[in-house]
Amino acid sequence: MVKHLTLTSPHIFNSLIDAFNKDMKVGYSNAIFGKMLKCGVTPSVVTYTILIDGYLREGNFDQSLKVFESMKLCNCPPNVYTFTIFIDALCQNGRMDEGLKLLETMRDTGVSPNVVTYTILIKAYVKSGELDHAFGILNDMVKDKCPPNFETFSSWLEGLVISISGKTKNKNASFTVFKEMNATHSVEFLQKAKKHGVKDSDVNSFLIMGLYKVGRIVEGYELAQEMVRNGYFPDITSCSQILEHLCHEGKYDDCVVWMKMMFDHGPMPSFESCCCLFHGLRKEGKIREMQDLMSDLLWKAGVEDKDGVLSYMESLLHCDEHDECLELLKVVEELNHQERPII
Repeated sequence: MVKHLTLTSPHIFNSLIDAFNKDMKVGYSNAIFGKMLKCGVTPSVVTYTILIDGYLREGNFDQSLKVFESMKLCNCPPNVYTFTIFIDALCQNGRMDEGLKLLETMRDTGVSPNVVTYTILIKAYVKSGELDHAFGILNDMVKDKCPPNFETFSSWLEGLVISISGKTKNKNASFTVFKEMNATHSVEFLQKAKKHGVKDSDVNSFLIMGLYKVGRIVEGYELAQEMVRNGYFPDITSCSQILEHLCHEGKYDDCVVWMKMMFDHGPMPSFESCCCLFHGLRKEGKIREMQDLMSDLLWKAGVEDKDGVLSYMESLLHCDEHDECLELLKVVEELNHQERPII
């Protein structure tokens, strides 16, 4: 059977090229690429991107550019990943201005940068101390309706802390900056982010999560409460951090309050948060409170959605939460006013 095997799909070639790249054997990757062409298999944008990545890994910009140009000749336009790995390689070599020009080329060809593309440039400019450039890219992100992620925010905040305190960049965990951050840093960060169009709620949610991660729980919780007082509400990730800590501390009543606020403001609590709280309430004998909360949860999710309720019960069983599953069944029975609902 092996004798009659024909290679007509690019996937096997892509996998081989990628594997050799990771072993820093780009010569072999190029040979596989040649074999691919001989077999009459048309390289895809993925093939070219993998090949370019291999040359960039060994610092061969000239050869990677040749492959990049050949894509245009073969009517195989680069995609966001192709551009992003090029920009990353340029930034790692301190060539941010060239990376920025490539970003403009990217837009001109109709390819929209993603959060990874922007964050690579922001991190590079922060590392070189050029914060104005970093915040300029933030402007571009906002205009392009590309929401910053945790890593993007961390880079900006780290740059501000370094510029204000004069401390050198810490190469360890990304959360280190939250250990050094003070009120001055957070206020300036909020002001600059707002100036560049970032929503207050996004920045505050980021700060809450970071503070919780490094153990500054009281400050994180106070910030969350301040958000609520000012008419904002933390995102689902921050809420999960808050619920997790309250459950860990055995503050189940506070946890119930937060979860009900989540129901009122839109974010649905995660399955893990619900299980943790239900377990804690049952342990304290607060069965009525647990049933009321579960009733609220089902009402929020839509108890009429029988498939949804069934899926939720299956999730409980999958996680060995048998007691919670039975309690859920009781609540559904009560809500449907019948002895045993058909779900």
